[in-house]
Amino acid sequence: MYRQLDRMRVDLKARTAWMDGLTEEEVAEVLRGLAECIDAVQAAGGDAPDHREGAA
Repeated sequence: MYRQLDRMRVDLKARTAWMDGLTEEEVAEVLRGLAECIDAVQAAGGDAPDHREGAA
């Protein structure tokens, strides 16, 4: 279990290493884009029909 967790940590660091090189302006732009995506998903989710928990 610990080996798997260690592999996951290494993988996560590798996937997010590019973020260390971003400027403050680029980080702000990424965050704005993320906020827009979240807003769009939430808006679209509000239009979706209700489903029971666990139902597909």
